[in-house]
Amino acid sequence: MADKNQARAVAIKRLAGLTGVVAALLSAFEILEDGRQLETLDTCADMAGEIADELDKLARNAS
Repeated sequence: MADKNQARAVAIKRLAGLTGVVAALLSAFEILEDGRQLETLDTCADMAGEIADELDKLARNAS
Protein backbone atom coordinates (compact mmCIF):
# COMPACT_ATOMS: atom_id res chain seq x y z
CA MET A 1 0.00 0.00 0.00
CA ALA A 2 2.85 2.41 0.79
CA ASP A 3 4.36 1.79 -2.66
CA LYS A 4 1.01 2.62 -4.29
CA ASN A 5 0.70 5.83 -2.28
CA GLN A 6 4.28 6.80 -3.10
CA ALA A 7 3.73 6.15 -6.81
CA ARG A 8 0.56 8.23 -6.72
CA ALA A 9 2.40 11.08 -4.96
CA VAL A 10 5.14 11.01 -7.60
CA ALA A 11 2.55 11.03 -10.39
CA ILE A 12 0.73 13.98 -8.82
CA LYS A 13 3.96 15.96 -8.44
CA ARG A 14 4.78 15.25 -12.08
CA LEU A 15 1.32 16.42 -13.13
CA ALA A 16 1.71 19.57 -11.05
CA GLY A 17 4.99 20.24 -12.83
CA LEU A 18 3.42 19.73 -16.25
CA THR A 19 0.56 22.01 -15.28
CA GLY A 20 3.10 24.67 -14.31
CA VAL A 21 4.80 24.35 -17.69
CA VAL A 22 1.47 24.72 -19.51
CA ALA A 23 0.64 27.79 -17.40
CA ALA A 24 4.03 29.36 -18.13
CA LEU A 25 3.71 28.74 -21.86
CA LEU A 26 0.23 30.23 -21.95
CA SER A 27 1.37 33.23 -19.89
CA ALA A 28 4.11 33.93 -22.43
CA PHE A 29 1.82 33.39 -25.42
CA GLU A 30 1.31 37.05 -26.33
CA ILE A 31 5.04 37.82 -26.47
CA LEU A 32 5.85 34.89 -28.75
CA GLU A 33 6.43 35.30 -32.46
CA ASP A 34 3.40 34.40 -34.56
CA GLY A 35 5.06 31.23 -35.85
CA ARG A 36 5.72 30.06 -32.31
CA GLN A 37 2.20 30.70 -31.07
CA LEU A 38 0.68 27.79 -32.99
CA GLU A 39 3.52 25.52 -31.89
CA THR A 40 2.96 26.62 -28.30
CA LEU A 41 -0.77 25.91 -28.49
CA ASP A 42 -0.07 22.45 -29.93
CA THR A 43 2.43 21.75 -27.16
CA CYS A 44 -0.03 22.91 -24.50
CA ALA A 45 -2.79 20.77 -26.00
CA ASP A 46 -0.54 17.70 -26.01
CA MET A 47 0.51 18.29 -22.42
CA ALA A 48 -3.08 18.95 -21.32
CA GLY A 49 -4.12 15.67 -22.94
CA GLU A 50 -1.35 13.85 -21.11
CA ILE A 51 -2.41 15.48 -17.84
CA ALA A 52 -6.06 14.51 -18.41
CA ASP A 53 -5.15 10.91 -19.25
CA GLU A 54 -2.98 10.59 -16.17
CA LEU A 55 -5.68 12.11 -13.94
CA ASP A 56 -8.21 9.64 -15.33
CA LYS A 57 -5.84 6.78 -14.58
CA LEU A 58 -5.25 8.04 -11.04
CA ALA A 59 -9.00 8.39 -10.46
CA ARG A 60 -9.72 4.87 -11.73
CA ASN A 61 -6.99 3.39 -9.54
CA ALA A 62 -8.10 5.34 -6.45
CA SER A 63 -11.23 3.27 -5.99
